[in-house]
Amino acid sequence: MKITRLKIFLFSLLTGFVWIYGQNYYDYRKHHHPPAQKLIHALGNDVFLAPHYIRPEEYREYKTIIDFQPDEEVKDPFKVKNMEEAILQTNQSFYYIPVPKDSFPETAISKLSTVLDTCEKPVLLYCKSGKRAIKTYALSMASNPSGPDMDVLLAMLVDAGFDPADIKSQLKFRTAKRINN
Repeated sequence: MKITRLKIFLFSLLTGFVWIYGQNYYDYRKHHHPPAQKLIHALGNDVFLAPHYIRPEEYREYKTIIDFQPDEEVKDPFKVKNMEEAILQTNQSFYYIPVPKDSFPETAISKLSTVLDTCEKPVLLYCKSGKRAIKTYALSMASNPSGPDMDVLLAMLVDAGFDPADIKSQLKFRTAKRINN
């Protein structure tokens, strides 16, 4: 196979196009975050979910930001200390409720309930994928005496793109316990 000047030129053109497209896509993904998703809340629609790392200056409209990502799982700019400093500089409240991967400790659920009852609204919940935040929120709402019923909570999880199967039994138990009290 003979390599001609035309083939070299076309290969260079293709390489340049791929480089520019890749760089633009990387910049878009790095700096563009989808808007936070509004969640169901029994006391009003004032809780939102951001399933990605956040930059506090992009979310000034929220009065309270709650971080669910354990510190040992995040990179340095997103560590709790750094996030708290950045959030407090924007005059927002910050709460850290670490939830380990694939488990939802009772302490985290009850702390979230307490924070939601006392904090300024609107609230932004966030973690890397959103899974820990929304599932902890659903369990907290299932325990709330004025919280939504189980079907509403399951629909909220599905609408947000998460499979509720791993916490369905806990939701059922908590809503039944709430109704019986």
